[in-house]
Amino acid sequence: MHELNQEIKKTVNIPGYEIKAIIHESNAHLIYRALKIDDKSEVIIKTFVDKYPKKEDLLKIQREFKITHHLKIDGVIKFLNIIPHSNGNLAIIMESFGLSLNDYLSNFENCILPINQFLPIAIKITKVCGFIHDKKNNS
Repeated sequence: MHELNQEIKKTVNIPGYEIKAIIHESNAHLIYRALKIDDKSEVIIKTFVDKYPKKEDLLKIQREFKITHHLKIDGVIKFLNIIPHSNGNLAIIMESFGLSLNDYLSNFENCILPINQFLPIAIKITKVCGFIHDKKNNS
């Protein structure tokens, strides 16, 4: 997890949330660990890197929220809310989770898990993907 530098902390303002750290950064999205100010619950926030995202990107994140918000599958992060913030941008608020798989793998040499740890994780991911696929086909 990246420590939040002051420059990013100043430029990211999502009402009702205090940004604590960057979990992941890509060309399109920033994912933060944050605190919901009113009840101090820890959440994950996903938003766009661009200050002025394209309309199609906004539609895409709205669709992502709509689809995942209704999934009630053990092992799938719960999407709690989608909120507008600066310059017409959107942020998806998700339940907090422990360690990301990427961070977990970084604890191992060459990011390679021992087989006795790899198989249970791979089986769990496969089961979750199967549940999502079944849910999609039954919708």
